[in-house]
Amino acid sequence: VALQAAAEDSRIRGVVAASSFSDLRMVIAERAPRLESAADLRAAIEIAEQKAGFKVDDISPRTAAAHIDVPVMLLHGTLDSAIKPAHSGRIFQALKGQKRFLLVDGATHYDVLRYPVIWEKITSFLDLLPG
Repeated sequence: VALQAAAEDSRIRGVVAASSFSDLRMVIAERAPRLESAADLRAAIEIAEQKAGFKVDDISPRTAAAHIDVPVMLLHGTLDSAIKPAHSGRIFQALKGQKRFLLVDGATHYDVLRYPVIWEKITSFLDLLPG
């Protein structure tokens, strides 16, 4: 959400995003039960889009990244099995401006922010933001 908002809201001066997915459709496909057919997955997405009132393909931090003009710090745990670190890697590649990507060795999806050294790096990053 922060990444997509930063692409649209000029009030945002910087972003720190942890364990982000690059595209909703991709993470749905990765996390869907292996028994689901492609047709079942498409039908489930269509139902969800109708009920939620948005298009799955509109939820793409990777696409938004190309339109972000503020500094961005991405964090991702090397042991994240819920959302693979490659998602943050794709976002990082799409970013055009000032950016930083920290792979947190040994961290999972749920504990990437529990390391004190990470908070030191986040604080240092935020201290450098303009304004």
